[in-house]
Amino acid sequence: MLGAKFTFASVEPMLGPISTWLNTPNWIIVGGESGAHARMMDPDWARDVLKQCRTNGARFFFKQMTRKAPIPDDLLIRERPF
Repeated sequence: MLGAKFTFASVEPMLGPISTWLNTPNWIIVGGESGAHARMMDPDWARDVLKQCRTNGARFFFKQMTRKAPIPDDLLIRERPF
C-alpha cells in the first residue's frame, strides 16, 4: 500500500493554454487531438505546462501532437509518477 498522496491531470486534447494550477498535480499528461477533424494544438502551450511542472516538481508526460504529427524533440518527455 502506498502512503503518499498521488494526483494527476490529463490535458488531452489540449485546446488552449493553461496559465496556472490551483494545486499542481504530481503528474501531468498532455496531448493533442487525433482524428480527421482534430483541432490544432500549439506546442508552446505544452512547453508552458512543462515549465510549470519543472517549477513545481511534477512529472510530465507528452502523449502526442495533433493528428499524431512528429513530437518536437524538447517535448519528447515521457516521465512516470514513480
